[in-house]
Amino acid sequence: MAGSAVVGGEVDDTDGTRARLLQCPIFDEVGQRLTDDESLLEAVLLDESGLIELIVYLEATFEIAIGDDEVVPKNFDSIAKLTRYVQRKVAECGEARPR
Repeated sequence: MAGSAVVGGEVDDTDGTRARLLQCPIFDEVGQRLTDDESLLEAVLLDESGLIELIVYLEATFEIAIGDDEVVPKNFDSIAKLTRYVQRKVAECGEARPR
């Protein structure tokens, strides 16, 4: 599986997560040209309405809840940061769900 690895017993599907992130409509025009570490804030992709659209998309697509205190550049400023953040949230949600 390209872009996947087993980390701590869980599958780390970075490429799959990144691909799903880039399906968000805010990335329609430039998503495939963005480098993983390019600042989304500096590229002016994440204005207030774009950020709201991204949060709604992430919550619906990945079935996660995003707290206001989590909407910071550390989590949202690049595709790489978003990918890590989403993977961490998905793992947390999976641990919290009853089996």
